Amino acid sequence: MGNDNFMYLILLIMLLVIIYLTWRVLGLKSKLEKTLKLQHEAIANKQPSVEAVNDLFFVSEEAKLIFVLLYVDNEERAKLLGITEEMYESIELAKSWKSKIIKVIHPDRCKHPQANEAMSKVNSIYARMKKYAE
Repeated sequence: MGNDNFMYLILLIMLLVIIYLTWRVLGLKSKLEKTLKLQHEAIANKQPSVEAVNDLFFVSEEAKLIFVLLYVDNEERAKLLGITEEMYESIELAKSWKSKIIKVIHPDRCKHPQANEAMSKVNSIYARMKKYAE
């Protein structure tokens, strides 16, 4: 009888290992699918989706926003930051946008080494919005 219990234990362990490996493979499969989607978009000369960029390249929302503010320009920056033409026509919309961004990257809250520089860029963009809205 002790031998039977040992066999059941071995079978149970093998089953758990199979379940764990299946779970790992499925998790890796979804990461691989995201990577492949991004590569296919790049090959098709399309802009990668915001979700794909966020999931694959940035460790946090702060890092993404700071990167976009400092290293992306013009229409692509506006798209990634959620800036619309209406924000250049309405001071209230511009304030709302600035407030939302500041909550994430303000140097008092965000310890990213480039938070101050990004904050300066936000102020510059906001000043431009205000100028056109007045």
